[in-house]
Amino acid sequence: MKKIYSLLFSHKFPLLIITLLLITFSSCLRDVREYQTPINKIISADNSFIQFTGRFNYSDSIKAVFALSGSQIVARFNSSTIKLWLKNNSPDTGIYNENYFNIYVDEQEPYVLKVNNKDSIYTLADSLEEGTHTIKIVKRTEAACGTCEFFGFLIEQEKIILTPPIRLKRRIEFIGNSITCGYGVEGKKSSESFSPKTENSDKSYASVSSRILDAEFVSVCYSGLGVSQNYDTAWKQDIFELYKRIYSQHGRRWDFSTWMPDVVVINLGTNDFALGLPDSTKFVNDYFNLLQLVHSKNPNAKIVCLDGPMLSNGWPNEVETQKPIKSKKICKNYINVAIQIAKAKGINDVYQFSLTTSGKFGYGANWHPNEKQQNYNAKELADYISEIMEWEII
Repeated sequence: MKKIYSLLFSHKFPLLIITLLLITFSSCLRDVREYQTPINKIISADNSFIQFTGRFNYSDSIKAVFALSGSQIVARFNSSTIKLWLKNNSPDTGIYNENYFNIYVDEQEPYVLKVNNKDSIYTLADSLEEGTHTIKIVKRTEAACGTCEFFGFLIEQEKIILTPPIRLKRRIEFIGNSITCGYGVEGKKSSESFSPKTENSDKSYASVSSRILDAEFVSVCYSGLGVSQNYDTAWKQDIFELYKRIYSQHGRRWDFSTWMPDVVVINLGTNDFALGLPDSTKFVNDYFNLLQLVHSKNPNAKIVCLDGPMLSNGWPNEVETQKPIKSKKICKNYINVAIQIAKAKGINDVYQFSLTTSGKFGYGANWHPNEKQQNYNAKELADYISEIMEWEII
């Protein structure tokens, strides 16, 4: 705060601008003081001991804004009570109209927190035993469900936030669609429609395989996303634009230098085949261009290209049109052609791996992988990554 006032009253700011900024800043301070009580004090979002994992927008110093699946906020503290100050911004209409979080308190099993566009303060834990505790907040729902503005935590006045946990050394980035988001993973049957309640990024193959490998991960994923075309062909945002953004709702660019992965896993192609065979030349060229983009941002990372579990010799056209196509085999072939082009251009650390097709374990909502399927795919992917990276699985 001292830095803000010092900057404001330097010669760099005209008097009118200073006045306007102070009015706005004073309004924010009034909002803060409403939550600051003799019992609680605020640990603001810019506290260096709060640990963020994922793509967060820190352009406004009083908050950290995020949207992507699996975004994490972690803190250690010695208070018996901890509250979350968060503003949710979900769409008012449509199916992607709610955000949910998994809340981990110490080593306990997580519980689910639903946030809404009205409430701002949520009690995460109360009446904890004296001592050190850890809180971890994981965004279950994807970016389509809206952005969230994190302002900080509230703890007891005499207590403090402690140094955060040591970060894991291994890092994996996932680029994908609804499968990576954990869409419908908690659904009970294929005929069940999507609901934010049954989406859980914590149970996606991305999250599970990262836990198996003891790796920190970031997911850049969005339902319906394709390489050469999206499931909704009217939706014009593409993977090339989304990958460079912090999140889809804002054009602000992600600073790739702030988090460099050891491995980048690409799981795209399912939506390109959802409406029939995509144009082979366009798909291959677009996939190669994606490999170029990923490599340019992560020059030291190995890239693993997946053909996903919803691709098969029948799905989805067998279900929808009774005209099955060998989508998995064709998609795999297209990807391998793109990989060969990339290698000819000097991008050598690119690999292809096939995830086992869904069906053996049943389905989640809208024919998506359920928890058992996600776990199965996570284990086989983790084994493959451990092999090419020479990572021991403990």
